[in-house]
Amino acid sequence: MIRYMLLCTVIFGLTNAHPYVRVLVVLATGFDEIETITVVRVLRAAGAHVNLASLSPGKLLVRGAHMLRVKPDMDLLTGPTDPYDAIILPGGEAAVKLMSASGELGRLLVEYEKYNKYIGAMGLAALALQQHQIAYGALLTADPRVETQLSDFYGFITSDDVVVDKTLVTCTGPGSAMQFALEIVELLFDKEKAERLSKKLLYRRL
Repeated sequence: MIRYMLLCTVIFGLTNAHPYVRVLVVLATGFDEIETITVVRVLRAAGAHVNLASLSPGKLLVRGAHMLRVKPDMDLLTGPTDPYDAIILPGGEAAVKLMSASGELGRLLVEYEKYNKYIGAMGLAALALQQHQIAYGALLTADPRVETQLSDFYGFITSDDVVVDKTLVTCTGPGSAMQFALEIVELLFDKEKAERLSKKLLYRRL
């Protein structure tokens, strides 16, 4: 039997970007496509300048968990020299293992925490925060499968799909990606913009 694999290449355009709101989304091989594309799509629609930074230097395309390929805007190692307004880590099992093992990402997260910049972790990506000792003691949520692993270091919330604790924003996974993205819009811009965008996207915020 011959199996054909569909490969999708996604290139996000930079349009109508607000010059004062910048968001860095970390892209590692095996990333969750729904989480990644949703947050980038929503934030760019809001007017944020969003850059996808590849964890692997020199990669022209980064492959997701389900073989969709995305073109990064930059390499994490040679990318931003100063913190953006927010950094977001999408989940995906393989991607989270790579992010957890990256010393460069760890140093970057420490810098974001030091300067009180927003840090977002989607689904399994909270494990990378734990590995790099980010925001210990904070309230968060994540993929329910890792509750036991995280509960010794964080206040794990099971009742909400998205949790905001000061500058830490987390969600349970792909199903809460839209809600997570709109929460980031509200934090970086304002509630009115998040509500307008929610209506435009035909999404009912909780």
